[in-house]
Amino acid sequence: MPEAIDYQKSAIVCGFCVAETCRAFAPNELFQLKWPNDVLVGGKKICGILAQNVVRGMFSRGAIGIGINLNPPSQELPPDLTDKAIFLAEIITETVDISSFERTLLDKIRETHQAPISKAFARLLPQINSVLFRRGELSSLEIRGQSAQNRILLIEEDCSLAIEDSSGNELRVSIGEFL
Repeated sequence: MPEAIDYQKSAIVCGFCVAETCRAFAPNELFQLKWPNDVLVGGKKICGILAQNVVRGMFSRGAIGIGINLNPPSQELPPDLTDKAIFLAEIITETVDISSFERTLLDKIRETHQAPISKAFARLLPQINSVLFRRGELSSLEIRGQSAQNRILLIEEDCSLAIEDSSGNELRVSIGEFL
């Protein structure tokens, strides 16, 4: 029986593939993964990823959606988004060839998904953690409306995020958003 797909691992790997593809177009930029599902450059969002999985009995279906800011729209972004979002075309100062980007990204995703996702994830995890946004830094984590300062350590093999609280205790979180 084939291995069940772990959509959370797959989403993180896809985010890493997006970061690597963006790096191919803008090699001097640092593209980082913001746990659990964004890709940032210079602190601005260039990509968001959504993974959904529905299990009914023995059947599992899922989808991973990848939204990448390649070329700016013809109308200006609202002012509240210009500080938060960025387009690859702004970084490379030319229009991005969408077909070329798509081919490069899909090749990278296919390449990483040749092995079962658990093996691909374990193999890529050191590289993923090397581009983890705010790794080693204090950051505000919001869970269910409560916010606290924590040091981001790394993404674990189960996709949880290892953090250190203000008392020096190492914790694992599986939900929440870093602000």
